[in-house]
Amino acid sequence: MDTGANGDPSQHRDTPGEHTAPFDLLRAAVDSSTTGECDLYSVARHEFSNLISGITGLAGILLRTVEQPTPAEVRERQLKLILNNADSLQGALDNLLLAGHLRSGATTVRYEEVDLSDLVRQTVDRSRAAADDRSLTLTVIGGPQARVVTDASLAGALIARILDNAITFTDSGAVTVTVPDTAPGTPRRVEIHDTGRGVTSGEREDLTRPFFRGQAAAGSTGCGLGLHAASVIAEVLGCGIELAAEEPTRSAGTTFIVTFPVGDRRGDQERP
Repeated sequence: MDTGANGDPSQHRDTPGEHTAPFDLLRAAVDSSTTGECDLYSVARHEFSNLISGITGLAGILLRTVEQPTPAEVRERQLKLILNNADSLQGALDNLLLAGHLRSGATTVRYEEVDLSDLVRQTVDRSRAAADDRSLTLTVIGGPQARVVTDASLAGALIARILDNAITFTDSGAVTVTVPDTAPGTPRRVEIHDTGRGVTSGEREDLTRPFFRGQAAAGSTGCGLGLHAASVIAEVLGCGIELAAEEPTRSAGTTFIVTFPVGDRRGDQERP
């Protein structure tokens, strides 16, 4: 829902020239990160305008009531909403710009031999605070070493985005990241399983589409760009992203499998 500067949905207007520079940058990012199958710029502008309007609307309320005896819990709730909207906006911009840079060739992929198990542990450690905030158990299962040749920074960003999605849509329970043993010469995998809200069969094909938000996203912040950015990173690195088939013996939730290619790609150092 659009909200205007005073928090009233009816007061929102798309003023010509409003946020011109940021939205010019947004258009460039959308153009370079998508195939133009639909007017994604309009979708992006709508989604980002909602977040910006929410921030400015709540800030306006706080400013107008600064000298009024507003209960502390009300101010705390308003400030948390501002922070949530700001975090969502920052995350959406980061994902969209990263996807745009990769698609346009502005980012150079630097291949090196990486210990995948160690990379996963580091990535998971950076997400522990988010899991703790939701009272989730975050676990890593993996062997001592799992060597792959990839771009460590981009591979970490790929895993982080899928992990963030798992944490965001898991209300209780656990998120488990596994680096299973594989036979020599076969692709290495990272499996991210959660006990969250799950994915309907009709949504499986749309999960990496930019700005797609499934039924599980109802009531949650975010613009539906995290898995899109992950899919672009995977494409550049030659990785695969698969949503595992439902297994009746497993708890409710979702399992994403990221597969890293076999072979040494260090000869591709300068290829974007």
